[in-house]
Amino acid sequence: MRILIVHPNYYGPPWSEGVANIARRLVKYLAERGHEIAVVAAGMDADTALRRDGEFGEEIHLVAPSANRGLLSRSAFWWSFIRRARAVHRSFRPESALVFSAASFFFSPRAFLFRRMLGRDTCFYVSGLNRPLFAINWFRDNSRVIVGSPFLQRWFPSSPVAHPVTPIHLVPDERGESPACPGPVLQLLFLGALQKERGVGYLIEGVAAARGMTDRELRLVIAINSRGEPGSIAPLAGIEALIARLGVEDIIELRGISDTNELYREADVVIIPRQQPTKMSFPVRILESLSFGKPLIVTTMCDMGQLVEGCGMVVDPSDPQDLARALVKLAEDPEYYAKLSGGCAPALRRYAPELALETIHAKLIAG
Repeated sequence: MRILIVHPNYYGPPWSEGVANIARRLVKYLAERGHEIAVVAAGMDADTALRRDGEFGEEIHLVAPSANRGLLSRSAFWWSFIRRARAVHRSFRPESALVFSAASFFFSPRAFLFRRMLGRDTCFYVSGLNRPLFAINWFRDNSRVIVGSPFLQRWFPSSPVAHPVTPIHLVPDERGESPACPGPVLQLLFLGALQKERGVGYLIEGVAAARGMTDRELRLVIAINSRGEPGSIAPLAGIEALIARLGVEDIIELRGISDTNELYREADVVIIPRQQPTKMSFPVRILESLSFGKPLIVTTMCDMGQLVEGCGMVVDPSDPQDLARALVKLAEDPEYYAKLSGGCAPALRRYAPELALETIHAKLIAG
């Protein structure tokens, strides 16, 4: 079967973008089963060749990125992207197509154009909201939609879930056993961009509050993954000012990402302090943390609590004191910490990559 994949971010570091991870793994999975694959994606720079062969034998057709990120430039890029996808569709003549998108895109006129262009049987993989939805009744037929988390079934109730995948998916005998309890210092990790919705300020306030509630020493690493997103590092000055104002410079370290695996090995607890539901609804950091046996603290956003059941704690995203209490619990109760750490391997098995890939494959070949 000839299958067309439409994913603007198909290229990029494999650890940095959860939806790109599943696209790459899916192409490999489909190619191994004898399917012919073509991918339409955005180039990483103006010098990128517009046609190349991928490592799994897929045809990759790239759209040159715009040098200007202004509104008119973005609009021009999207029209170029749509025209490129249409041209590839005509030449490749796929029997099935899959478009990776956010929910807000799915309900937009651009998605309507993709469906008209690629055919009514086009599938959509919806990974998150991207922004609040205001017109969710425009299109009720979600029979060709796959969602990235149970949270998105609120908008697509009949759609199957195919969770994200990550190259950092290690069974216990591959990563070595995690310590039964933390050492004298509870090492905390946040890994991601700094936009307000990701809750970094809330995290810093919670750590500062926890410091005054326990004699155990805490240390937080904020590993900044900018990935070129709008606003991803702009808040840095404000973050540094907040750290100074709360007097926690000695226990919070800001650093870039050089070795993701090492960050997880050094950590005792991984925190995903999301304060809005507009980003990827199943953070790939959950899978990576489970791979290293690290308990998680997540907020109630995107129903993340059910994703970390048995291996993490859930806190109120509007109350830094609630986060502080969770940190103190993990710092002072080694048996509870060991219980959550022990729950990581069973949770990871629930999210085996093959389960997600099989779900998408079945939808693509269903016709």
